[in-house]
Amino acid sequence: MSVKKKRRHQNATPRESSNSKDVRSRGTASKKSVKSKSEKKLTVATPRNSESQFLEHLGLLAPVEMDGVDEIDVLLDLTHESSRSIGRQHSTWAAFHSYALFVLARLESRKLHLERERRHRAAKFRQKYGGEYKTKYELDDAALLDAKISAVDDELSRIEQQAVQVRALVDGYAGFRNGVSREISRREAEKAQT
Repeated sequence: MSVKKKRRHQNATPRESSNSKDVRSRGTASKKSVKSKSEKKLTVATPRNSESQFLEHLGLLAPVEMDGVDEIDVLLDLTHESSRSIGRQHSTWAAFHSYALFVLARLESRKLHLERERRHRAAKFRQKYGGEYKTKYELDDAALLDAKISAVDDELSRIEQQAVQVRALVDGYAGFRNGVSREISRREAEKAQT
């Protein structure tokens, strides 16, 4: 058996990974650091905070901030855009709106299912422990402490919070879709007058 000797010099530790790329010249560095050229765009990105993280799992996009990650650029002034670009915006927002309505319907369906399950569990609890409590109010208070009922209540609360956020997204998507639709109608009216 050979004995390993300790080295005087340790190997260099690897560098931590970075998202930045090497810059060739000073001009390139200034181009990379320039903010977006158009001030008339709203950037839509999937939220990264924990309260809204579920939106990403549901496949929905939500406005985060004015200059965030470029996933979709929303044109706020459509008067200077081509008809093709406006049609593309209208189709995009109509598809987002319909999908968000579908997601909202699924959440509302889940909420109704959980409400029914909670009523069922509460009825079973009242039937099982009805004789142990003097009043209905004591029985209801004891039911709130039941682990199964409180788990259903927690899930119901979470679903209700998600439904509120998705409902706001549905309204936002409808607003964008309606705005583009108004611009299309305005252009058609101008063409009819000429």
